[in-house]
Amino acid sequence: MDKMKSFLCYVGISWLIGLCYFFVTGFYYFRHNPPDGLCILLFAASVFAGLMLWLYPVFAASRRSLRHAGLAVAMASFGFGVLWSMWRC
Repeated sequence: MDKMKSFLCYVGISWLIGLCYFFVTGFYYFRHNPPDGLCILLFAASVFAGLMLWLYPVFAASRRSLRHAGLAVAMASFGFGVLWSMWRC
């Protein structure tokens, strides 16, 4: 269980770093251009990933498949956010 907690901390910190990186690099771009549908989708995916990381311990005891699905969504949205922000900026 200790390994899982450290892994969750790593994923959560990585998600926060990716989100901060996206907003810092995209600040100048979005100040001059209104956000498009892809940006709104990215933000929604990031918020959902954050919620899944926050709710992970709740589902850890009883719902194993939902736990793995939430973790997979969190990692996928983090990777998508970093790649998309690097491509746009």
